[in-house]
Amino acid sequence: MNTGFLMKKGVLILFPVFFFIFSGMGLNEKYTVDKPGEAVPEQSVPAGCSDKTGKPPVFCPPDDFEPGLKEDFFPRVSCPGQSGKEDHEIIVHDGFSLCYRESYEQAEWVAYIITADKLEKNAERTNDFREDFLVSTGSASPGDYKYSGYDRGHLAPAADMAYSTETMSQSFLMSNMSPQAPGFNRGIWKNLEAQVRTWAEEYNPLYVVTGPVLEEKVYPVIGENQVVVPEYYYKVLYTPETPEGKPAMA
Repeated sequence: MNTGFLMKKGVLILFPVFFFIFSGMGLNEKYTVDKPGEAVPEQSVPAGCSDKTGKPPVFCPPDDFEPGLKEDFFPRVSCPGQSGKEDHEIIVHDGFSLCYRESYEQAEWVAYIITADKLEKNAERTNDFREDFLVSTGSASPGDYKYSGYDRGHLAPAADMAYSTETMSQSFLMSNMSPQAPGFNRGIWKNLEAQVRTWAEEYNPLYVVTGPVLEEKVYPVIGENQVVVPEYYYKVLYTPETPEGKPAMA
């Protein structure tokens, strides 16, 4: 089993399953914030999907869902306020699903699947950062990050969504962003994203759940929409079996 790590104030602790990393708020000095991207065509609202268990769905497979990637295997990530509370809302895009927290103006988790086929690059970065109009309460906007000193940090990485122009573009929706210190976003977080793709080649398919840790009542905020700046981020990886049919990593 592969191990993850918890980084807090310079202390490295090994443990299985999760990757928990300190966001490094103080790593801003030598970086500048990217310019906001340009607007793109309007989004279409995806058709609803049902969950056989009767519970709110956390993952709606696309029409071309790969054989063998059974929906039942997908991590049952919770979105606890889905029944009646505006603070939790499940949003489904072509390449990933997420649970949006209005009170923090970002997703508390983003979930997606990487396969060997999806690692084949068919699209270039679009940098078309824009609001996610599927979020009923309204998402953060690119303007919230302007002059803040923080990067618009991807939760589902653009490089993981490069298998189609649609998924690549959707990865730049603001619902998939979280304020990250530039040194963190362009350093350890980027390196971890690349490592996940390496594991995806080995363990194909790989299920990924990632996001910020949102548990405090008071955080620093940026922008007109008061986007919270988290202190920690995590990644959870799961693969059902190895090519030999044995459990591989969880």
